[in-house]
Amino acid sequence: MVGVVLGLALLATGCGPQARGALVAAEAVGIVAELPFFSLGGGDRDGVRPGNHGGEQRGTKRGLFGGSLSHKVCEIAELVGFLRDPDNRRKAAAWADVLGIDVDEIEGYVDKLTPVLLGNDTLVRNHRFKNGKADPYDALLQAGIAVLIDRRGVPVVKCNCGNPLGEPESSLDEIEVEIPDRGRWKHDKDKDVVVRPGDRPVKRFALRDVERPDQVIERPVGGGRDTTTTSPPPPTTGPPSTAGVVPSVVGWSQEKATQALADAGLTVEVIEQTSSIDTPGTVLSQTPDAGTPIEPGADTTVTLVVAAPEATPEPTAPTTDGPSPTDSPTDTGGPTEVTDPPTTTGPVATEEATPESGP
Repeated sequence: MVGVVLGLALLATGCGPQARGALVAAEAVGIVAELPFFSLGGGDRDGVRPGNHGGEQRGTKRGLFGGSLSHKVCEIAELVGFLRDPDNRRKAAAWADVLGIDVDEIEGYVDKLTPVLLGNDTLVRNHRFKNGKADPYDALLQAGIAVLIDRRGVPVVKCNCGNPLGEPESSLDEIEVEIPDRGRWKHDKDKDVVVRPGDRPVKRFALRDVERPDQVIERPVGGGRDTTTTSPPPPTTGPPSTAGVVPSVVGWSQEKATQALADAGLTVEVIEQTSSIDTPGTVLSQTPDAGTPIEPGADTTVTLVVAAPEATPEPTAPTTDGPSPTDSPTDTGGPTEVTDPPTTTGPVATEEATPESGP
């Protein structure tokens, strides 16, 4: 009886394995439990309120993750140093294998990751280090836990224990979770999320400021070993900052406009429209208009009307000047003017110039 209770306690508080059925580990803020890859400590943020939306979410969605201007999230340099240490080569090999990279690619891979705080209680595939290899299990991580995300917004490292993460095998509908301390963890299953990769890599993430909920932090992807990268304060002179609003992309190319909107965490839809005065691929209009405020955490879609490529005309049969051979000359009652036959200055038309619809 005591053993069963103790087992449930470990399952509900730390980096323990998945239980039978759909009962998954519930890992709270600040907890580093048994068999982590590397105990880094720190990074987590207590008291982060989950965002308004649950279910499957794209990792590049604006406001999905949280951040702070005054809080160091992950000890990235220490993580890389640990995995490069020859004494930890077995852990490094297992760690790299989970993330689908070679051991010698670890440093470059980590430098492209971005430190954030989970904005919702998030279901992931966690991995502890057991018997010389990565031991996978599904776990629900509490909002406020620090993680590293890749360029498509997928959590790939749990910062306080260095564990590699992946997408879960269980779905939100089938899991059952034992929350360890309801005083510190006010769990709302309707706000649990699973993070799926964004449609394309982005250059920066728009994070919900956990200290000022009405503010947004623009954090560049990666940033090398600088884990304290923050947005600069708004300028005191010059045009107002466009952070937190829909950018203006009218007149841009479709490719450039789509990338800019994706970098801002917005979803893009494209409608083509024939235009005789604009270069094909040029953005003619956008909805919503530039300057429209973006609510943190909202799934905002921007519709672009783009000039459609001009239709390619079908080839026509070659024609010659002068009357048709079958035409009869008209008798005007006067002398007939004789002219030389028309000449050509280029090559004779070939069969390739014959329209497909001809005989």
